Amino acid sequence: MRKVHNARLVVIAIIAVVSFSSLSVRKASALELYNNDALLTRLKKNQVVSEKDIVEVKNSYPKVELMGSLQLRYVNGLDTASPDSVSDLYINRLNLRVVAHLTEKTSFVIQPEYGRGESLIKDAYLRYSQSGLDIFAGNHRVPFGADALKNDINLTFVDRNLASRISPDYLPGASVGTTLLGSKLMAQVGMWNGNINSKAEAKLINNSLADAQIFSSTAGASGSNIIIEALRLAYSSKGHSTFYPGGRSFDDDENFSKSMSYGGGFSYYNSAAIHDKASTVSLVGLNGASAYEIDLFFKMWRLSTEFEYAKRTLDWWQYSAATTSNSLVSSTQTSVAIQASAIVIDNLSLSTRYETFTYDGKGSVLKGMYGQDKDNWFTLGINYYFKEQHTKVQANYINKAEVMPDGVTAPSTSNALYLQATMYF
Repeated sequence: MRKVHNARLVVIAIIAVVSFSSLSVRKASALELYNNDALLTRLKKNQVVSEKDIVEVKNSYPKVELMGSLQLRYVNGLDTASPDSVSDLYINRLNLRVVAHLTEKTSFVIQPEYGRGESLIKDAYLRYSQSGLDIFAGNHRVPFGADALKNDINLTFVDRNLASRISPDYLPGASVGTTLLGSKLMAQVGMWNGNINSKAEAKLINNSLADAQIFSSTAGASGSNIIIEALRLAYSSKGHSTFYPGGRSFDDDENFSKSMSYGGGFSYYNSAAIHDKASTVSLVGLNGASAYEIDLFFKMWRLSTEFEYAKRTLDWWQYSAATTSNSLVSSTQTSVAIQASAIVIDNLSLSTRYETFTYDGKGSVLKGMYGQDKDNWFTLGINYYFKEQHTKVQANYINKAEVMPDGVTAPSTSNALYLQATMYF
């Protein structure tokens, strides 16, 4: 809250300086004024600037947009790895998104983020727009999965669905995107480098899946520069405003406009084969991965429904101590998510979601973190919006049911209550 308070002091200070300055507003920098609609409106109302001044400021380059969000989360439940109860309050996400418009067609985006004790750079890419095409170069999100591509502040639940585990997330690469049919049809294709950090590496240790992001060659290693080819096609009757939404309102979070819209998408990626058998008893070399995803949505009046299905196939070299050799093993993971929400009153909505994640559909070689073959989650949620304060409060109760192999005891309980406050600026 101190950051929000400081931001308000900065705005007040800018208003004071401009109001008492004898200089023309055309001499003020675009960095100070660009995208501050409330400030510009106040200055125009006080006859400090004219409409012509505002247009000139907004059309001048270079200029910078600043936006960000803060998520505070409280969780109460049981630690399924031990009998100890969990009650914790922490920063789930704190980020600052900087968009530097260098020219009318060229911009640079960078987004550092801190959360759960870790710091990272999510976006760091150059964007060039020309003749209906958008070219991205640098660290940016691989276009895979509807829920994975949503902005953080526009999530109906405290977390993305289980199908988003199959998404490669943010990786360095280059891609080209375009919109057709009046921006209703969006297409993006590109190539990314799978060697980035531990969250994107294979962690197949003792046949267990400790991390869902699997694109590197060996566990605990730096990777082998695996190239990932990916594409996405998406249709929306409402139209697409941008490839990577920045998040400046909750209006798209649910169907607040109460208008009907519908659409869906298809995502696909494939990683190059490694052909590297340098595995040991504790290390497994990934030979390749491919995945596809299908999503649908429908919104009408106060109701909103979404469906997503994702499937990933992994080929990897498994070391056998008995034969002291490696053999190629194939595994398949699938995930399904179905959710619905309804606006009860203008600022309150109720939501529910059922989702599954099967860790290995070809013989259960890969397991979940507790040795389970499959996760079945059912979530009930409440969202309340303080729109004027740019704040959303969420409460989610998640009933988690693990499907265990024969002879393996399931955790006593893994149900949890999540409370989260999201603020954006």
